[in-house]
Amino acid sequence: MANRTFDNVQALNKEVKVISGQVECTTDESGGGAGDAVWTTLQGIGFSPDSDGTSGHLKITLQDKYIGCLSITSNSLQADADHHQSVQSEDVAGTKIITLQNVDTAGAVVAFAENDIVYFTFVLRNSSVQ
Repeated sequence: MANRTFDNVQALNKEVKVISGQVECTTDESGGGAGDAVWTTLQGIGFSPDSDGTSGHLKITLQDKYIGCLSITSNSLQADADHHQSVQSEDVAGTKIITLQNVDTAGAVVAFAENDIVYFTFVLRNSSVQ
């Protein structure tokens, strides 16, 4: 499990860890094909952003494993304001990967565009003790 120096967070759950970040799509998916967006970290530590080969997906790989996930919150700054992110998958205890997908108002997964910025907060458990 995560073995880092964390600052204090008051929570009723034991061993709650919060990872927040801000990533930017610096090369959109239109140039080379679906799922080839390039991501750059603007703010945050403890993770790395990448594409997973699927159009409209943002793969965030955590540096450490955690017991479980309590909450995932995400929003974005995009040229098309009608898009939002939803959680496509999470495996914080195994692969350490959380995948967010970009969704339009009709519920379809749509490609990210250059200069799109995604903000996220993960609330994670680092102990099985409740």
